[in-house]
Amino acid sequence: MDTGERESSVNDLNGQSAVRTHKRTKEMTARVSPARRFFARVFDMVIVLAGLLPVYHFAGLLSLSVHNYILIQVIYTGVFFVYDSLMNSIAGGTCGKMLLGLAVAGETKSHLGIGMSFVRSLLFITAGTGLLIPPLTVVTAVICFIVKLNGKTLPWEGKAPVYAHHITGLRVAWSTLLVTVILLVGMIPSIISYLRLVPHTGDITEEEFREDYDVIEGKYLASLDDTGRAYDPSFYASNKLYNMQEFRFNTDGNGIVKGFTYADVVPFGKEYETQRRDLAVMGITTLIASVKANRTTYNFSISNFSAVFERPFEDHDITSGGVRVVHTSKKGLDGQLVIYEVSFAEEGNQ
Repeated sequence: MDTGERESSVNDLNGQSAVRTHKRTKEMTARVSPARRFFARVFDMVIVLAGLLPVYHFAGLLSLSVHNYILIQVIYTGVFFVYDSLMNSIAGGTCGKMLLGLAVAGETKSHLGIGMSFVRSLLFITAGTGLLIPPLTVVTAVICFIVKLNGKTLPWEGKAPVYAHHITGLRVAWSTLLVTVILLVGMIPSIISYLRLVPHTGDITEEEFREDYDVIEGKYLASLDDTGRAYDPSFYASNKLYNMQEFRFNTDGNGIVKGFTYADVVPFGKEYETQRRDLAVMGITTLIASVKANRTTYNFSISNFSAVFERPFEDHDITSGGVRVVHTSKKGLDGQLVIYEVSFAEEGNQ
């Protein structure tokens, strides 16, 4: 190849490069619609939340309480800040922005430095998302949407504006599908925990009953948190049904639990304390959850036994969820004697 041909080839390559650069510049300087910004932000919030769901689950933060909410909010805001600043600096945009064809760049359209990216993210999370606190996030999102509709610049965009690439309906569809999948994957631990009520099902030993009871107790107390019912956690920690003097396992010759008997005395002139009734509720629920192939949630099953606990000084014989409860009440020397005889229901009588 002679000198003229080489120069021609170089000019062709430079021309092609110039075309590509011009095309990319044209795409990146297109006006960014507020809707694309909004959905990119929503996608990022969902992606970070999905990644944190397993952490919240295994840390026991998903039960409702003020303490847990504060921890969840602090962790979420902190992780989102690190995610937003690092992704903008390293990749030129977060996952949500990339999914919707957006990019963050400096004034020369180069990636942001880590320092500028941290400052940008700090301004964005405080002024743009209200620290991700739900009510404030909604308010700031609406304000930002209105500001961009009027063609004005947001505080964090001074030297790090957002550019838009070409986007299609197919890209939006794939983006939505991907975010949905990420969220579902993040929810897998919680879904498994919901479906798998207790570690053991079918034939269980006394030790396995104790382990299952402790799991049910945790779920039951979490449900009390959800309903807002006040209770004393120390009572349940020091009063396990299976350790009560009046509790007795009913087992077969192989040590398999077939049920239990529990007697409680309510002094004359006093009400049957709700927390003491809870012990029987959790014991019955433990057997319901252990019935082989029975995936009925404990809330639904226990509702069928509500008469036993709402009217404890009457006699009842109820079968539900694979368990039979024969409940009797009679006067004793020191008070009203309440007896629970709990067993697995016979086939055909469930």
